[in-house]
Amino acid sequence: VFGGLIQLPLASATVLQYLYPTLASLAGWGWLGERIGRRMLLALPVGWLGVLLVCNPGHTALSPLGVALALAGALLTALAYVSVRELGRSEHPLVIVMYFPLMSLPLCLPWVALDPVLPRGGEWLCLLGVGVLTQLGQIGLTQGLVRLPVAVSTAIGYTQVCFAAIWGWLLFHEPLSLQTLAGGVLVLAAALMGLPAPRRFTPTR
Repeated sequence: VFGGLIQLPLASATVLQYLYPTLASLAGWGWLGERIGRRMLLALPVGWLGVLLVCNPGHTALSPLGVALALAGALLTALAYVSVRELGRSEHPLVIVMYFPLMSLPLCLPWVALDPVLPRGGEWLCLLGVGVLTQLGQIGLTQGLVRLPVAVSTAIGYTQVCFAAIWGWLLFHEPLSLQTLAGGVLVLAAALMGLPAPRRFTPTR
């Protein structure tokens, strides 16, 4: 994912990354045998269209290496989510969350050692915020993946694009165009369409 962000414009890299709900739905169907309902089949293209509108990708030629890296990131993200769903059948969600840094930390340390950069001043506070919020987000994501089918939980993940647009407007004063708002509506619609239908309540005698 980060490799794609380096090689491609931010909007294009984001659009390619958000292919992961579609890939995760297919992987959940092929790996876990989870059925993809009609609502989900409609929600996936609607959500991706919303992502396209929000990101507003340009029409410039893209780096083949960057596209390959971004697609690989989307595929690996989808497989990671399906793995979490599978592990949730036998492991506690907090165990799954713990193994994420347990594996990523030793794998990243050699790369950090090659070019170490120490934070300064307020950067420590920013990094602490990133760590805490990421951990809380990972716990929430894992709990959702354990409780919902992969196709449903990843379709809800489309709303991340809306949150990014809102935070960009509030914190960085990035303008919200009509196209961005229309894309946000489509993204939210896809998330709602992907939710399971409410079960009918049958009162007991």
